[in-house]
Amino acid sequence: MRNRRLKRSDTFWLAGVVLLLVLQFWWLPGNPGTPSDTYSATVEGKRGFFQTLESLSSSGVLPPVRREANRLIPANICTLVILSPDRYPNETEQRDLATFVRDGGTLLFAPHWSSPDCKISQLSIETRGEFFELENLITAFPVSGSAPPTITPAPTRKDPAQSADDDAVPLKQPLVAEADDPAVPPNAPTAETADAGIAEEGTTENMVRQAMRPGTTLQPPTPGVISSPDDEFDFGGIATFETTSPLVNGAVLWRTRASMELGNSRATVLIKSSAGTVQAASWSYGRGKVVVSASADVFSNSSMLDQSRAELAVRLVEQAHQPIADGTVSETSPPIVLSEFLNSSDAYRGTAVLLSPALRSGTLQLITIAVLAGWFGFHQFGPPRRSNSSQRRSLSESAAAVGNLQFRTNSGGEAVLRYLAYFKMRLQRIFGRSIGVEDTAAIAMRANMNEEQVTEILGAASRLAHRSERPTSNSEAAKCIRELSQILQRLSGGGHK
Repeated sequence: MRNRRLKRSDTFWLAGVVLLLVLQFWWLPGNPGTPSDTYSATVEGKRGFFQTLESLSSSGVLPPVRREANRLIPANICTLVILSPDRYPNETEQRDLATFVRDGGTLLFAPHWSSPDCKISQLSIETRGEFFELENLITAFPVSGSAPPTITPAPTRKDPAQSADDDAVPLKQPLVAEADDPAVPPNAPTAETADAGIAEEGTTENMVRQAMRPGTTLQPPTPGVISSPDDEFDFGGIATFETTSPLVNGAVLWRTRASMELGNSRATVLIKSSAGTVQAASWSYGRGKVVVSASADVFSNSSMLDQSRAELAVRLVEQAHQPIADGTVSETSPPIVLSEFLNSSDAYRGTAVLLSPALRSGTLQLITIAVLAGWFGFHQFGPPRRSNSSQRRSLSESAAAVGNLQFRTNSGGEAVLRYLAYFKMRLQRIFGRSIGVEDTAAIAMRANMNEEQVTEILGAASRLAHRSERPTSNSEAAKCIRELSQILQRLSGGGHK
C-alpha cells in the first residue's frame, strides 16, 4: 500500500497554517496595555479600583461600569473617567472632550504618575510636577506589618442645608442603604447584609462598602517605620502628607508628585493638604462638570488596600457622577466609563500597527495565504529538470581558439592589424600622447635599439596589416608580432630578450 503519512516538513507547514487560523480568534500576546491601566494588577495598576466599582454597581449602589478602549468620547452622555493615561489628548481630542462636557457629560481626570505635567486649556485643567518643601511630609508610610486602619463612630453631622456659611461639600447618598429607608430599591444591600458579607470574605470591595456606611469615620493607619531602602515604598521624588476632604471624615494619607492650578474661579476644592496645596477640585463647564485629581495614586491597587483612600477614590467618582445621576441610581442612569483609549491607541507604532486590533485579522489572512503558497511551491513533482546552459570558457582558452581559427584560415594580416592596434594602445598607456608610432627615433632611444631597426619593424608591420594584393602568411605574421612584442618588452623595462 502507498504510504499516506505526512512527511515531517508537511507537518511543520500544517502546524503553521493551523496556528495562523487560531490567532484569528484568539490573539496569544493578549492586550498590550500599560502598567497603570485598569487591566494591570501591579502596584500602580487600576484593576482593583475597576473591580471595586463593578462590585458596587452590581449591588445597585453605582450605575453600570464599563471600559472603553476603541474611542475617547463615548456615544452617549456618561461619567468619563481618565486615570493616568499613557499619553495626553492632542488638540483635536481636547476639543472633543470640551464638547462632551459642555453637552452635559462629566469628566474625572488624573494625570500620569511618571509625567504629571499636563495642560488642557479648554477645560481649565493644569497639573505640574512639584517638590513640596513647605508641606509637613511624612517619612514613615504604612509598610507591611503595620497596624490596620480602624473604624470609629462619626460625630453627628449638621445638615449642610441648615447653614449658609458652611462651604463644605455635603456627603452624597450613602453607598450602603439602610433597611428602613423607603427610597431604597429592593435589591440594595442593607447595613446588616454588608456586615455579613465582610464577615464572610475580607475583600477590598466589602471593606470599602463597610467604610462608606453612614455613622462611621476612618482613622488613618498607624505609620510604620522604613528602616532600609528595600522596604515596600520608595520616597524618591514622591511627597506623602495628610490631606482633608469634605467627601470623607478625618485625614487621609496622600501620595503625589504634582499640584494643580485652579484656572476656574468658581472651582470647589475637594482635597487639600494642611499647607493649603490643592490636590483635587471640581468645577462646572457648560452643562457638565470636571473633576481633577493631581495624583492617580488614590485609584491604584495599593490604595484599594487602605479603607480611607479607597473610600476617597470612590467618593471622587460619586462626586463626578452625581450631577448627571441626580443622586439616584436606576437602570437608565448614565454609566460610568473608564477610558483606556489613550493607553491602547499608543500601544502600536510603526510596522506594529499591522497587528493592531483593527488590522490584525487582515494581516493574519495575508500571512496565511503566503504560507499556503509557500507550502504549495515547496514540493517538486517529477524528475529534476536538466540545465542546458554550458559553462563559459576561460580567457586563455578563448585566445587559443581564436589563434587556431586564424591559423587555419591563413589570416595573418588580421592578426598583425590587431596587434599593431594593441601596440599603439600600450604606447599611449606608457608615454601618453607625447610619443606615437611614427616617432621611431623616440621609440628607439627609449627601447635602447637602433633607429633604422625600429623603423624597419614598424614599417613592415604596417605593410602586412594593410596588404591586399596577397594574403599574409602565418610565418610572416608570427615574425612581425614577435618583433613588435620585443619592442614593447624593452619599453616596459623588461630588457633585451
